Amino acid sequence: MLEHVKPVREAFDKLAGNPDMVKAYSQSWTNIGDHVTEVARDLKSAVAGETAKWEGVAANAYRVFAGVQTAQVASLAAASYGLAELTRAMGEIIGGVRTAVRDILSGIAGCAGVVVDRIGVHGRHGRACGHRAGDRQDREDGVGCVVAAGRAGQGRQEFRRHGGGDP
Repeated sequence: MLEHVKPVREAFDKLAGNPDMVKAYSQSWTNIGDHVTEVARDLKSAVAGETAKWEGVAANAYRVFAGVQTAQVASLAAASYGLAELTRAMGEIIGGVRTAVRDILSGIAGCAGVVVDRIGVHGRHGRACGHRAGDRQDREDGVGCVVAAGRAGQGRQEFRRHGGGDP
């Protein structure tokens, strides 16, 4: 549910990353690697074709130089593929963290709902925290629930004071 509320989703993306964006970055590095591989292939082919009729020491030196350049371009393609894989792996880690944070926040939201429900609804009917009004347990738990609700209310006030609307 948290990912369906735009302000919460935006804050969540800032905290735990946007999975679609991470996938796009990974794909971009793969595309770069593909293009650079093609450039290296074209360079190798051009050097072989254009220098086929060349002779002498200078021609051989140029072919060696061009071979080194081609190898360096190919290594850049390999580095791009490595970055794509690294980005993909980090995306999986971020996805795991994102899931854990989402589950924690959902659990907190669920607990807050239970506290508000028990105090707000049951309290009006002479019950607090599931015990009969007047029970010794009710008084002890009721105080705990009221304190918890008071803290929740303070959190809501802090949220509003720092620019948040009604949660």
